[in-house]
Amino acid sequence: LSRSQAPRPVPAPAAPALEDEEDGEGLGAEFRRLARGLATLGLLEEAQLCKAHSDAARRVDAVEAKKKEAVAREDFEAAAGLKKEIQALSSDLASDEAVEGWRRLAAGGPAAGGDGGLAALGDRLSQRCSC
Repeated sequence: LSRSQAPRPVPAPAAPALEDEEDGEGLGAEFRRLARGLATLGLLEEAQLCKAHSDAARRVDAVEAKKKEAVAREDFEAAAGLKKEIQALSSDLASDEAVEGWRRLAAGGPAAGGDGGLAALGDRLSQRCSC
């Protein structure tokens, strides 16, 4: 094979881009730090899901702040519209069970289940498969 026909190596999947963004404050920041911890442990899929949850939480936080401003201005029509937007955005948030699972994994690493990680792995797989 010539150089141009030689197979090129496939790059490894990159970890979620978390380092270049400021954590800030609020729920989104908490989950961004959690996602970073998961990525550090090599739990990249969980880190990506947690980061998506973080992004959704940041959007909810931003709209909630706008809603508070609208209420302070006594613009109740705008506040009602923002409330509906918050409800729609909240559907992008992960379940409480998933969040608790991420916290357990980050706190204790992959073996957080106490039996060599098999219980934790089973929990993660059942969370992924449940719709």
